[in-house]
Amino acid sequence: MSFIKNFIEQETVSRRNFLLASAYGISGAAAMRMFGPSPVQAATYADPTIAWSYRNRTNPYWNEIVSGGEAFVESLGKPKEFLTHLINEGSSEKSLADVKALLAKTNGQLALAIDTNDAPNARPVVEACVEAGAYVSTLWNKTDDLHPWDFGDNYVSHMTWSDEGPAERTARILLEAIGGKGGVVHLGGIASNNPAIERLNGLKNALKDYPDVELLDAQPADWDTQKAAQIMASFITRYGDEITGVHCANDTIGYGVLEA
Repeated sequence: MSFIKNFIEQETVSRRNFLLASAYGISGAAAMRMFGPSPVQAATYADPTIAWSYRNRTNPYWNEIVSGGEAFVESLGKPKEFLTHLINEGSSEKSLADVKALLAKTNGQLALAIDTNDAPNARPVVEACVEAGAYVSTLWNKTDDLHPWDFGDNYVSHMTWSDEGPAERTARILLEAIGGKGGVVHLGGIASNNPAIERLNGLKNALKDYPDVELLDAQPADWDTQKAAQIMASFITRYGDEITGVHCANDTIGYGVLEA
């Protein structure tokens, strides 16, 4: 087996195990609290709804994360269809509205894992869950002043990691490939989305060591293929041959760039 194939297969297995463990951390912690020693609490949360709120499944990254949630549900002896999917399609307003509607439908008997789409949306989501008595874990996005320990047991956890380092390494590969000179454009995610901010910062960090490369422009493409294609087309019209490299915040944006 080739090195790259072996590496990918190992990483896939590790990632699935991680996602399964993450799902247990998200819903299992809530379940342990729900099924604690209090008989009233146990009766109230006998069979909580388990839900994932996310952008969509068109991106392989999100498809794997949601598959981890489905694997957790199956580990409880339930069909994967038991997992409720709240798909916001990149809208923070829809994300919050969907959560509030599900809280009302379940009377707060809910264990929710959510990427709130952007950082400012995390607080109203968490506050709505806490007020309803539901349990919530956030992924990727929240503001720096929002902490699980400020909300008692109901805000179970927040999981994130820095994208600046990986984005910087990717950018350095690009900058080397164009010979360390020329012009680069960046197409990012949602402007107030933590990973999008960090990935642009990673590019800017790398550019510090390449004084002959100019960042011509950087625009948010909202993680959307069609919007990325439109932005890239406008970049080509505006900058033409000045563009020697394109830095994309994720693969779905890259597809749009190739289309343009």
